[in-house]
Amino acid sequence: MNITFIGRDDWTDKPITGGDRYLHEVAAAARECGPTRVLHEPRLGLDRRPNAAARAAFLLYLVGWYLLRLPRLRRHLLVHDLTNRGHLGLVTLAARLFCGARLVTVVQGIYHHAGVSRHRRFVETLAARLDLRAAHLVVANSEATREAVCALGANTGKVRVACPGIAPEFLAHMSEARGRRAPGELRALFVGGQCKPIKGLGTLVEAVSLLATPRLHVTFVGECDGPTCGPYVQRLRERARRLGVDSQLHFAGRVTSSQALGEVYRQHDVLVLPSLWEGYGMSVLEAMAAGLPAIVTRRGGAAALVRTGETGFHVEPGRPAELARALHRFLEDPDLASRLGLEAAREAPHLAWRWPETRAAMIAALGQAARRPGEHRLHAGERVLVIEREGLGDALVLLPALQALVSSFPDTRFDVLASPTSAGALALLPGLGAMHVARRGLDLARCALRLRRQRYDWTLVASPLCRYQLLACCIGARRRAGFDVDGRGLALDVAADWRPEWHQVERRLALARALGARPSPLRLRRSETVRADIPGTSPLVVLQARCNQPSNLWLDERWIELGERLHAAFDARFALTGSAPEAPALERLAASLPRARSLAGRLSITENLELLRRADLLVTLDTGMMHLGGLAEVSMVVLLGGRNPEHEWAPRHGGAHLVRHDVPCSPCRSRSCPLRTRDCMLGLSVDMVFEAAAIALGPGLQRAGGVRA
Repeated sequence: MNITFIGRDDWTDKPITGGDRYLHEVAAAARECGPTRVLHEPRLGLDRRPNAAARAAFLLYLVGWYLLRLPRLRRHLLVHDLTNRGHLGLVTLAARLFCGARLVTVVQGIYHHAGVSRHRRFVETLAARLDLRAAHLVVANSEATREAVCALGANTGKVRVACPGIAPEFLAHMSEARGRRAPGELRALFVGGQCKPIKGLGTLVEAVSLLATPRLHVTFVGECDGPTCGPYVQRLRERARRLGVDSQLHFAGRVTSSQALGEVYRQHDVLVLPSLWEGYGMSVLEAMAAGLPAIVTRRGGAAALVRTGETGFHVEPGRPAELARALHRFLEDPDLASRLGLEAAREAPHLAWRWPETRAAMIAALGQAARRPGEHRLHAGERVLVIEREGLGDALVLLPALQALVSSFPDTRFDVLASPTSAGALALLPGLGAMHVARRGLDLARCALRLRRQRYDWTLVASPLCRYQLLACCIGARRRAGFDVDGRGLALDVAADWRPEWHQVERRLALARALGARPSPLRLRRSETVRADIPGTSPLVVLQARCNQPSNLWLDERWIELGERLHAAFDARFALTGSAPEAPALERLAASLPRARSLAGRLSITENLELLRRADLLVTLDTGMMHLGGLAEVSMVVLLGGRNPEHEWAPRHGGAHLVRHDVPCSPCRSRSCPLRTRDCMLGLSVDMVFEAAAIALGPGLQRAGGVRA
């Protein structure tokens, strides 16, 4: 499971309290699930400019910045904190639709910043709805937050609650004795991760001015600088100065240790959290554990932690007079804070989670989000269209994967869209459904329209090429499966691994496994007869001297010399195989060989397979006949050029002898030699090939080997 965190949040920082500490625990849980990384979006400062054009330009820049990085997030588990930023809603939706990413949205509160315009409020609400509906799992930090996200359209079944915790060592510091306050004074405290507008601190400043008593002192603990908090705190200071209460307010900034925060709690009498909306209120539980009553607003998760009149009081957000009355009760009754604080300290351990519990809930939620549901597996009764329109070799290496699918899902119908070249090879496998054969161009377009009307449940794209994925989209099945190579799998529902070190057979088996199939022994159709008469009882050598890749061809005079030496040494007789267009050239070659006959264009794939089963040796180029020889388990000598890597295409049959001449330009993966020298094939001498053939035909020497120049 690859996990990527996106957004502006510093998921690696470990603050003491607040929402940032919650995000840190989410990141810690993710690291236990698999490799993680953080994708930090850039900060240019334009989003804080009052100019609407600058903000819009920055938003477009961020969306483009994320979209350029979408291919890197293919099949990742994306985790981000929903903070009402519209561009993330668009990014996560695009990641799910085009990259197959699994999305986890962490929600610590659904709210709008104070003073925003109606237009921005509408955009933020729409973005939040898109994000929550696109997410595969939503993690809420309280029951109140869960209700809020469900009201915005999130599916109730995919919302999980993981409340913030309190560290045991933090509670240990809380159990120490509290400091004594001066008689008649009331020391109020606000604790938050950041001092920002949603916290409603302006309401608290006005409440202090309404009380008009020097006996009340308020301490603000939380980040007071930065692009978000700095200007807001500066406005609060100026407002307090105008109201004449600036001497009663103290901005302490962020506390860096649990010991220091515990000391802050012990030096105060009551916690005040006048937030306009609070997702959970971690500082409320911390204060209660320290023996402090709490004054909280009725909106959000903090209200559920406080019982009014027993462990604190509830007030309406944004009403300074109501908050002032609650503070006045503590000023009038010096023992009220002690009585309510004692009850709060008794109740806090029963309400609080521990961070290990929070982390365990996070791990369970991330594991559930990472699991692909059963819709990404084949089911009985579904109809699948397999697209394989490449050459003979590609069709033959697909057969083990198709066998696994047919054996694992006997009640599923597997139809095939093939080319004239690949159709014969795929017909070797019994158990397949209809075979739709179409040539390129207009014939293929007509066939795609006919297949579209059949409404398949799945299309299985057996090639990583983009044109076949586009063809699958045109056919219009409900789901598509294939390979994601270099970001080409944007239209796939199931994308199998395509690892460079794997053989082509293993790559296609990985696709079958991704759909829930298990490998099984390959069972192919057999032909009782072969339409060929090659008289004699001496060793039968099949020669595949032609292929459709010019870079893999060997010289005809070398084929003739090889045939003469094999005939002289083993009294060999020869059968030349190939396609119908290759027949004239192979007829001329057969006329130059002793006891040779050309069968090019005369045998079906099934008959070619039966011919190879009866043969004593196959000498072949890097072509489809090489893979057919592997299925026939015939001893073979393979002349490997430099076009393809050996580990990807070499036959896996134990009786294959590979002859190869290493060159610096290999693998070139080019149809024709880019250097026009063909050193990889011209470097294969007749002596090298004859030596490998003699080993394969010699008595007691039927072993796999290799001859390399």
